[in-house]
Amino acid sequence: MRFNLLTSTYSQKGKYRKGMLASLLAAMMAVIMLWPPQLAAAEAAVGHGQLELVDDGEAQAVVIVDEEADEQTTAAAQKLVDYIQQATGAELPLMTLYDLKASGQSLNGDARIYVGPGEHWQSPHLQQQLEGLDEDGFVIQTRGNKVFILGPTAWGTEFGVNDFLERYVGVRWLIPGPDGTHVPELEDLEVPRNELIREEPAAFSRLFSPLQKPTGSAGELQHEWARNNRMHSRIEFHHNLHNLFPVEVYGETHPEFYPGGQVPISDVAWQPCFTADGIVEEAISNIIAYFNENPDATSYSLGVNDSGGYCESNPAHPDFPDELNSVGVQNISNIYYNWVNQVVEGVLEVYPDKWFGLLAYSNVFDPPTEVTLHERVVPFITDDRYAWVDSGIEQASKAVVEGWSEKATNLGFYEYMYGSPYATPRVYLEQMADNYRYGRDQGVVAHYAELYPNWGEGPKPYISLKLQWNPDLDEEQLAEDWYEAMVGEEAAPYLQQYYEQWEEIWTERVPTSTWFRSWADATTRANYLPFHDASYLTVMTADDVAESRALLENMQSLTETDAQAARAELIMKTFQYYEASVLSYPSAVDIPQPQTEQEALALLEDGLVRMANAIERMNIIAEHMNDPILKHLLTAERFGLVWSGLSDLMMSYLSEWIAGEDENGAVTAEVQNIIATTELDVVRHNLELLLAVAKGQATDMANSSFEDGDAPWWFWIKAQGSLERSELYARTGQYSIVADGLARGGPVQPVPVSGGPYGVALHYYTPEGTVNNASIQLTLNLKDENGGAVTTLRAASLPVSTVPSGQWGMMQHVFHIPAVYNGKTVAQAQFVATINGVEEGNQLYIDDIVSVPLQP
Repeated sequence: MRFNLLTSTYSQKGKYRKGMLASLLAAMMAVIMLWPPQLAAAEAAVGHGQLELVDDGEAQAVVIVDEEADEQTTAAAQKLVDYIQQATGAELPLMTLYDLKASGQSLNGDARIYVGPGEHWQSPHLQQQLEGLDEDGFVIQTRGNKVFILGPTAWGTEFGVNDFLERYVGVRWLIPGPDGTHVPELEDLEVPRNELIREEPAAFSRLFSPLQKPTGSAGELQHEWARNNRMHSRIEFHHNLHNLFPVEVYGETHPEFYPGGQVPISDVAWQPCFTADGIVEEAISNIIAYFNENPDATSYSLGVNDSGGYCESNPAHPDFPDELNSVGVQNISNIYYNWVNQVVEGVLEVYPDKWFGLLAYSNVFDPPTEVTLHERVVPFITDDRYAWVDSGIEQASKAVVEGWSEKATNLGFYEYMYGSPYATPRVYLEQMADNYRYGRDQGVVAHYAELYPNWGEGPKPYISLKLQWNPDLDEEQLAEDWYEAMVGEEAAPYLQQYYEQWEEIWTERVPTSTWFRSWADATTRANYLPFHDASYLTVMTADDVAESRALLENMQSLTETDAQAARAELIMKTFQYYEASVLSYPSAVDIPQPQTEQEALALLEDGLVRMANAIERMNIIAEHMNDPILKHLLTAERFGLVWSGLSDLMMSYLSEWIAGEDENGAVTAEVQNIIATTELDVVRHNLELLLAVAKGQATDMANSSFEDGDAPWWFWIKAQGSLERSELYARTGQYSIVADGLARGGPVQPVPVSGGPYGVALHYYTPEGTVNNASIQLTLNLKDENGGAVTTLRAASLPVSTVPSGQWGMMQHVFHIPAVYNGKTVAQAQFVATINGVEEGNQLYIDDIVSVPLQP
């Protein structure tokens, strides 16, 4: 029995079409073969057809490596032996020709599998096949009773072994971990006696972050999975100019290399002054010294530092470009890329074979108009290409890429493919495949993605790496193959429907959401969608997750093997996090205001259910952090993606109801009863805060209703817009503050705090009949007794559109303040209500900001 799922799966597209194979075989037969005489007779005797490697569980082949084979090649040969044994039960001997001769064994008609190059078997024909092949490429040649698997380098040989295992044995590295590898059970293993496979990657460098090192945050299992699927980074391009011009070297000798002649205090938010005298020559000298000290290095990164800080973006600078680029920031491309070319040309005079990567990012996102980049430079164009599901974004982004194609020979695609911290599977397989094919056609030779996976996204990372290698593969067939290998033939259709459901949500529904449109339509926007804002969940419903659960339960019931059941269970565990996220997210624009006591009690009960889901969500995250596969590499806490489950409108209605009741009111009594009896601190603290606001408990926040002027508030405005005191709308008293056209900013006040739970609430309003895409994020910047920074605590950034215009909404969050953090005693919190995205001409009003310490 021959298991050849990969070949049959790829038969309609890619490099495995029969016509291509026939032409390759014809070319192969036309070559005059020069084989070692001692092997020629055996070859003539075996003829054509299939070559048996394993027959009825018995080994019929031996694996041979050269005596001088390096460690990587030998490991690849051992991998071949191990997986064939897992599939068939037969252990193929692994030896060198010297070992074979010393043993006195006679192989007779047994097959020989040669892994890697070897002087005793590398014929002129094989050498010819390797010529001009990319170093990650490989040749698999079967001829007579011999199989040759080799590449120009050990990497190529390793990837050739991986291909052999996929193509002929049926191995699939589906997800990381021992349960994530599909190895079929085979009695026999055969390969064609005369077949030539010659492959090389469409992109010579392929990298997922942070899977690049087995010792990194992703861990060994996730790194191993990526490597098995042919991830291999071969060019440096990341933020690096702080290393090229270290402040400890140039701070005193060349302060003019830094913005304003001021020595930077960190590695971010500054760039070297590209037009400074002598800076080109200094860069050339430093890079040559680097290659002198690192002779095996093949590339050097000229990537700009993170977070801007360009000398030439200062209007007072003589080279100030005075123009915005396509992402709405000062265009420094002509200045920077002219500097790049000068540096590269200088280094290549000494090291002509080196590569130079860099980031086409923010101020240098657009291609230069005045220079063409040297062919040895690979600019990585930074973009969240999921957003290309929107035709307007796609058209604008492709215009940038095509502009780059005219200015650079080789391009890189930098992707923001995040799995975590997104709270549902962000699947867009069809769009992703189209993007890779388009990139290949535009000269993209390198790929990098900030993946930070959540393996609940299923085939997305797997298919991504397959398409980076060969973008002509059919993504639908790759996905179907993945589903079947993952959970078995009977269960696969339900898993497929599950991911197709989420692909439809993310490609059809989410692009119409406020979350997407407020990013897409912004004058100045980041290169990536705001993953730190989960308001895309407002377009996802309880019905969506109910449908998903039904599909996955059907999937689980139809698995046939222990391995399939284990993989199905992993998918279900990841779904439980997605489910809890949707069911707890505070999106409640359609909640009716309670008119009766029973309706108010029912609203409170709904809040308790949503809080229970929010608690379950965080418990799942905590549980997953102990799992090497399920752990979230970008945590919800890090980006403020933590919420109570209580929506702003719900809290506003309950607060108003309780405020209107007497002390013996039913809703007040029920809230007090829950506080007294619940074992859940989250529930108790949030209800304590609700009562404090509703009953007008004294607040630590001074001038919380802005009735006494501005003090002690100060109004932070990061970019454009205004924030000021207003008499037009007020929730209580006569005053509030109004944000108008405020891109980012908000009211700030320092308050004394100590360790323990601390509640903050804020009321906001948008005038009736207006549409406001803004969001608010409650934040505490913790400080020590001297005012030094300790850490920052963030609530979720929530859209104001969840409350209808013309109504006041109440946003609240319970922060847990540490008494001591990193050895520093917390004495003060700088409260910030961070407002984002108030469009010009729109107004957002803020009133009655309350903060209270809660009982531990």
